[in-house]
Amino acid sequence: MSRRSSIFGLFCAVALSFGAAIVLMAKDTEPADRNSMNHHVIVTPDQMKWSPAPAGLPAGAMVCVLDGDLGKSGLYVLRIKVPAGYTVPPHWHTYDENITVLSGEMSIGEGDKLDKSAAATIGPGGYAKMPAKMHHFASSGRETIFQLHGTGPFDFNYINPSDDPRSSTNANVSVK
Repeated sequence: MSRRSSIFGLFCAVALSFGAAIVLMAKDTEPADRNSMNHHVIVTPDQMKWSPAPAGLPAGAMVCVLDGDLGKSGLYVLRIKVPAGYTVPPHWHTYDENITVLSGEMSIGEGDKLDKSAAATIGPGGYAKMPAKMHHFASSGRETIFQLHGTGPFDFNYINPSDDPRSSTNANVSVK
C-alpha cells in the first residue's frame, strides 16, 4: 500500500469517526417526544394583553408578557409601559436585567440612592444591562415603552424596604 493510500485511509477513518460522534451527540440532545419541542413565538401588537405590573413595581406601570413565566426558571420577555414621571427606586435583581427602549426614554443610574443627575438616559433603540445584584434605579420623564428580558424567576429587591410597593404601607397589584 502506498503512503498516499495510507494517509487517505486514515483521513477517511477519522472523518467517519467524527461524523458518527456528531450523530450520537445530536441524538442524545433530541427530545424524546418530538411533539414537545418548542415552537417559535409570534405576538403581533393587536394580540398584546396589557395588565397592571407585578407587585414589585410601583403602581402605574402596565406589562405585557411576550414569552416565558416570570415566576419560573428560564427565559422571559416582557414589555413594560410607564407613564411620564415614573420612577423605580434603587433595587437589585438576582439575575441580569436587559432593557431595550422602544419608545420614549429611560434614565438609569447605579447606586443605593436615587440620584437622577447621575443617571444615563437612553432613547428608542437604546439598550442597558444591569448585571445580577447590581444596585440601580430608573425613571422616565415621559411615557415610555421598553422591552425587558432575562432569566427567571424575575424578582425585585429594594435597597430601602420602605420603597417596596409590596410592603404593608404601599398597596399594589400582586401577580406572584
